[in-house]
Amino acid sequence: MIKYISPETESEKPKEKELPVGTVFQVKPKLQDGDEKILLDFEFEHTNLLGFEKGLPQTDVASVKSMASIPNSSTLALGGFKIIDIEDE
Repeated sequence: MIKYISPETESEKPKEKELPVGTVFQVKPKLQDGDEKILLDFEFEHTNLLGFEKGLPQTDVASVKSMASIPNSSTLALGGFKIIDIEDE
């Protein structure tokens, strides 16, 4: 998480804001079929901080959203989300 001060505009005074950087993984489980199955709604999001321009953070964001339905008490393996550093391209 980085903190920065937003610039003043006609409708808004400067204020401190936060921006998540790095990788965030969110999962929302929902029970289905009388607790026999679990629906998993998930999202990966990776944010790179590229720098600041005129006091505002410049970012590059990659994200994947998907869902899976699995039997209760099962294991689910996820893969295939590759994070590429812009400097490596």
